This record gives sequence, C-alpha cells and structure tokens, in this order.
Amino acid sequence: MGPLTVLVRPKKRETEKKIGRIYVPLTVSDRQLIGEVVAVGSGTQETPMEAKVGDEVEYLANSFEVSIDNKDLHLLYMSNILFIRP
Repeated sequence: MGPLTVLVRPKKRETEKKIGRIYVPLTVSDRQLIGEVVAVGSGTQETPMEAKVGDEVEYLANSFEVSIDNKDLHLLYMSNILFIRP
C-alpha cells in the first residue's frame, strides 16, 4: 500500500427511509459510496493521513476493487475521501 492509500470495506447504503407507513426515497449518487476503513497508509510529511482504521467514510466510486481473504474491499487514494462521518 502506498503512503496515501486507504483500504475500505464497502457498506450498503440506505436507499429509502420509512416514516410512519410512507417510504421516502433518499437521493443517492451512484458515484458516492460509504464504507469502513480497515487499513491506511502512513501518509507523508506534506500530507498526513487523516483517516484512521475504524472510521466510516464517504468516498468517490473511482476506486480499485480488491479481494483479500474472500472479502471484497476498495483501495482508494485519500484524496477520493469526501468526508469522515462522525
């Protein structure tokens, strides 16, 4: 893994929300995904790594899909992370 790369386990995004008996569709972009960080690079002196293992992040879908121990993961650059969820 490079110094500015992040390995993420993708999560299923909620596509609708039930309010009472009514289902309200949530607008979801196909280019934005959410997942849990499982490994991070070391960062560099100029660009320290902001994501930590266990963080839930929202990121752009232009990542590399990899399979490690029969688990589907996404490998992406830190710059593809849109934000870290609280």
